[in-house]
Amino acid sequence: MKNIRYFQGRRSSLSICEIHWTEIVNSSRNAEVISVYEMESNEEVWADWLIQENEIAVNDRKALGTGGGKYLNFTAFVLRKK
Repeated sequence: MKNIRYFQGRRSSLSICEIHWTEIVNSSRNAEVISVYEMESNEEVWADWLIQENEIAVNDRKALGTGGGKYLNFTAFVLRKK
């Protein structure tokens, strides 16, 4: 996973989601990965979303309740066009 850098103060390990997206984007012929990281607002955004009563939010609550939080987050990408 080359070209992955973290902004100052970010953790040094990658989440499963970050690894997944980095591998996908690294396979692109048109983009270079500069940084991939979970957004700092991740927990707050999920909390706001999960109190909604629409069908998608209800299903997301089920997914998160069974460990889906390892795979569902708000990920930021910083890319450079090749």
